[in-house]
Amino acid sequence: MPDDPHIGSASLDEEPLIAELHPGMTRGNRTSKAPMKQGHLFQNVPLRDSLQIALVIGAAAGIVNELSEMNTQLPPQFSPVNLLQQFGLYASCCFLALVFAQKVRFEGLLWKRPQSQFSKVLTLLLYGAVPGILIGLVYTRQFIPVRYSPRVPLWIRLIRSPYDSLIYSLRAAICEELVFRFLLFTGFLYILRRIFQPLVDHGHAIARWIPLLFSILISSLLFGIAHGLFGFASAFLASLVLCLCFVRGGLESAVLCHFIADFVFYNLVYLYAGGLLSI
Repeated sequence: MPDDPHIGSASLDEEPLIAELHPGMTRGNRTSKAPMKQGHLFQNVPLRDSLQIALVIGAAAGIVNELSEMNTQLPPQFSPVNLLQQFGLYASCCFLALVFAQKVRFEGLLWKRPQSQFSKVLTLLLYGAVPGILIGLVYTRQFIPVRYSPRVPLWIRLIRSPYDSLIYSLRAAICEELVFRFLLFTGFLYILRRIFQPLVDHGHAIARWIPLLFSILISSLLFGIAHGLFGFASAFLASLVLCLCFVRGGLESAVLCHFIADFVFYNLVYLYAGGLLSI
């Protein structure tokens, strides 16, 4: 953001790659041709602020993941060791994501962007709630005929209550968006920008967009692979939408979109269609 001294002095002198796509990107000097400085990864990064944010988000991800794990066990068993492991894993992912985002001058958190509160709420609706409902309805239409197929994970087929759908949707939304959008997307964007920066310096305008497009494609491919062969196509396409939600609306919008999509899908397919929930 223009008024952030940490971002303004970042090691990447070129204007942000996707400044035109959303208000979270800073707008640098469009005529600058200065080469990219090769500073170390943590140079000009507000480490204390990044660490504090990472600890909070990591704690939320760790708690939700542990509650989800407990929900799959009979009887439920709380594991402090597993909770600490998950907390450390997701806090580390979040911290690295914040560092990568700073290096490409991308504000990945909506609440930190210089927008009015009304604008942020509208962003959450446009890039969180609305696409989430649409994805959930598409998923429902696609998977309801095969909802009890052995190719569907057992824990999904065993959803029997609104709490099941709530906690599983929260886990997927927070943990997967943190890893695939916040960490991997921004990480690939940072790496590819460094690779293609010499072409940008020599006036190849198309090279400015290659890192963005490839970051979306690679992170979406990995997201699809993580969902297995059976769910690859739908997960890949959903990831393309989630990347747009993330770029335009920040991590919060992507999490909201993912949560609503899964929550709608689980409730309609396994509770309502299964006769366990009436609307």
